[in-house]
Amino acid sequence: PDCVVACDKKALKQDPETGVIKVNLNKCDGCGACIKACPYGLITIHTTENVALICDLCESTEYDEPQCVEVCPKEAIFIEEIDADKDEDRIITLKRIIKRGFPGEGKLN
Repeated sequence: PDCVVACDKKALKQDPETGVIKVNLNKCDGCGACIKACPYGLITIHTTENVALICDLCESTEYDEPQCVEVCPKEAIFIEEIDADKDEDRIITLKRIIKRGFPGEGKLN
């Protein structure tokens, strides 16, 4: 993935089985290169720790499903497998992210 390649500290690694991107907090310096490289706009910087924040689908917890999926009262959040190497899948995913925005805000962040 572009974010992994962009990190010159080698702080990001993709799990070969799940595709989840994980952050090595000991290597990440919060430079933001991964944020700029992410085609989905899904990476942020932790406000107090100054390290990259990327959803790991709750792999680091004991839950079977990501908790955002489990607790969303409107069932607006779901997991969908896509082929991120296909441009058309990226475009569709980006359109979904843009279309949904964030609840209560009425706009993108």
